[in-house]
Amino acid sequence: MQLDIHTLSAISTALLLGIATVLGTLALSNRRHRTVVGSFATGYGLLAAGFVGLSLRNIAPSFISIVLANCLLGSAIVLFWRGTRYIVGKTPCRDIEAGLIAGLTLFFLYFTYAEPNTHARLLVLTVFLVIALWLSGVELWPKAKTAWGPERLLFGTCIFGTTLFGARIALLLTRANPPDLMHMTPPQATAFLLLPIVNDIVLAYGVTWYALSKVNDELLAQRMALLDAKEEAEHANQVKSRFLANMSHELRTPLNAIIGFSQIIKDGLMGPGKPIYANYAHDIFNAGEHLLQIINNLLDISKIEAGKTELREEVVDPVAIVRDSVAAMRVQAAAKQLELVADIPPNTPFIHADAVRLRQILINLVSNAVKFTETGQVKISVAFDAASGFCFAVTDTGIGMAPEEIGTALEPFGQVDNAISKKYAGTGLGLPLAKTLVMLHGGRLEIASIKGSGTTIAARLPPERIVWKVREAAA
Repeated sequence: MQLDIHTLSAISTALLLGIATVLGTLALSNRRHRTVVGSFATGYGLLAAGFVGLSLRNIAPSFISIVLANCLLGSAIVLFWRGTRYIVGKTPCRDIEAGLIAGLTLFFLYFTYAEPNTHARLLVLTVFLVIALWLSGVELWPKAKTAWGPERLLFGTCIFGTTLFGARIALLLTRANPPDLMHMTPPQATAFLLLPIVNDIVLAYGVTWYALSKVNDELLAQRMALLDAKEEAEHANQVKSRFLANMSHELRTPLNAIIGFSQIIKDGLMGPGKPIYANYAHDIFNAGEHLLQIINNLLDISKIEAGKTELREEVVDPVAIVRDSVAAMRVQAAAKQLELVADIPPNTPFIHADAVRLRQILINLVSNAVKFTETGQVKISVAFDAASGFCFAVTDTGIGMAPEEIGTALEPFGQVDNAISKKYAGTGLGLPLAKTLVMLHGGRLEIASIKGSGTTIAARLPPERIVWKVREAAA
């Protein structure tokens, strides 16, 4: 049974051009994976051009219908190898590619003009295809063996193509002459033409699957990013709402006190020279101090978030920091009849830190402990060693927190009680500010709390901030 090689070439060329067009369109629409899909699209275009050249046998010069046509086929397979390298995240081996194509060209020039030999030309091209397909399979194997996916299908086509062309080599080596392309039997046409075309179709399917799966992964990633952004926006909106609710309460109370008592003093409503005016002036001073603290905390949070806060580091005596913090909160603790205790071990070393910020951290922690403790004590302790670093710990016997409430307390303006029903006044900035300042020192803030049984908050600084020899020298 005779086979019309021209008809088969026309069908193959049309099919390959269709595949090249589809992959080319996919490459143009997907910039991120354009190199991968573009390599295969160009390869299929070269395959189609090669088949056109082969169909011009006895019409066009030998250089076009033999040398150029077969070199185009070889270049297409090289581009497939390049595409597999892109798939696994590697760059092309351009020197090896150029060497393979140059060697193929020289062989075809030699066996076309110097020693015309159709059998040798077909054998050289087949060996070339086996090498290129084997290289592609080697590239894909690490990914193909992990799980089923487009890489495994592409690896399978490489193995099938290698086996197919390997069988063709064996057939060529055992026959004196290759089958006549113009008069092939159906088995010969299947082995030499139809099976390679089927392999090319499966390969194109694998490339399309790979490209579409990557597009799908990117769309899923974008969807997750959008969901995360939505959650962050909703969270930011909740923080803003908490901020407005807290600030409306925290600012209105001292402002009303300042305005009210100032008006009483200004108008002399209680009569001239009354001693009660001194009490009102004291209340005005306290309200102003409260306002100043709120504004300072807001400014500190804003500066830290803007990245404009810089530490002024020096050698600091942590004993003095603890004593200052105890002194600052002694009046508030005494007003609630709380015992304020400092546990400082002997020979406590100095540390390298920003003294102002460190004092701010500890005062915020002690202030929080005093605020949320009704009876018992607040204890400030110090611990240190060369392995874990330096630690300030504030322990209270207050209301404590549940595990899910700790995260809320560490958020800016986050408070366990809502702004309407909360029992304890505050802006919700103390703990977040302390946490951020500790992190600026390279440390971390740790909270251990039991609902109804008290809280321990530890500000841990890294070991490299401990200055061991200064205390010894001072002693």
